[in-house]
Amino acid sequence: MKFFISFTFIFCVAVYAEAQPYCLEKPALEWRLWQKNEHFSVSTAKHPSFKVRALQARIVLPTTIEYFYEFLHQEAKVASWLENVSHVSIEKHSKTQSVITSFFDGMLFIRPRVMQAKSTVVKHTEKIMIINVANKPSPIFLPKKTILMTLHFGCWQIKKTSDQTIDVTYQFSASPNGSIPAWLANKVAQKSLWKSLENLQQHFN
Repeated sequence: MKFFISFTFIFCVAVYAEAQPYCLEKPALEWRLWQKNEHFSVSTAKHPSFKVRALQARIVLPTTIEYFYEFLHQEAKVASWLENVSHVSIEKHSKTQSVITSFFDGMLFIRPRVMQAKSTVVKHTEKIMIINVANKPSPIFLPKKTILMTLHFGCWQIKKTSDQTIDVTYQFSASPNGSIPAWLANKVAQKSLWKSLENLQQHFN
């Protein structure tokens, strides 16, 4: 069931509001911390327009903004840390824009999924990079019994905290489509996102 992008930071009942200064999504969402450790955390938020919850991942990594951006465009590396992704296809249209297609394995009664998104760098300075991620349902060949997912919104903030470290935040909301109930989609997405962050942290350490 771990096919959802979790693309996509210990249980806690703390609740906090955040104005989302770096995301293009409106309105601002109220985030509830779901789970965290010393390296990363996952938070969730109800969205007024969607049944599935929005997710926020935060992680500190020992690398640079530029290297991490390139890392996000290496197909084999992306497939290695995103939980339950079989493979990824990346079409780089320019230095700041690309289309990323992710193929997620199915499990038991869950059909395989595909998500296609357009990634655009909307701000890049020495200290910060902001990347908008939008749904891109262009015509693609879908393997048999595979369902196309819908990305409602996505946004990366990659912030330099020192010469050797960055603070990465990714906010997104995605519907698996098909007949999966929202409560199950939310549960699987949170666990998959947590595992993806574990994989990412292990890669850089």
